[in-house]
Amino acid sequence: MSLKKCLAKSSPAGLYRNRWISTHSGLKHKEKSRRLCVASWNVRTLLDNKSNPERRSAIIAYELQKYNFDVAALSETRVHGNSQFQEAAAGYTFFLTGHPTDGVSQAGVGFAIRSSLLKRIESRPVGHIPRIMSWTFMSFNYTPANAVTVISAHAPTLVTSADVKNEF
Repeated sequence: MSLKKCLAKSSPAGLYRNRWISTHSGLKHKEKSRRLCVASWNVRTLLDNKSNPERRSAIIAYELQKYNFDVAALSETRVHGNSQFQEAAAGYTFFLTGHPTDGVSQAGVGFAIRSSLLKRIESRPVGHIPRIMSWTFMSFNYTPANAVTVISAHAPTLVTSADVKNEF
């Protein structure tokens, strides 16, 4: 997929395609170069609605597949603790971090990564605090000078306490 094609497609509201597009060459030494299509998306929540039988993560994975994204930095997931799961039908793996299970259900960040990419990359995203998660990987050409770090962050709002703002 060329960069031009990646930008030309329309995307749903709240999904920012043109902010984080990055190109990397050589997935493996014998493979052709390809572009990595990256997005950020404030999903508002990943907590399932009991009245709707479809999981919200499945809906998000379907949308990412529809618009051909490789990686999406997700914010405001509102999940508890750290989790990793796969939406196999759409081909995405989710890595999420949020407040501990006894805390409030707000903030939370994560990544949705195309599962086929994970076979080529050894590192996994790391949750630092419930509002920040990072993922560092070598940029597909295996040279230390080309390490890429992607950060998913959800900043505190104005009404949040000063302690939370300072932690962030």
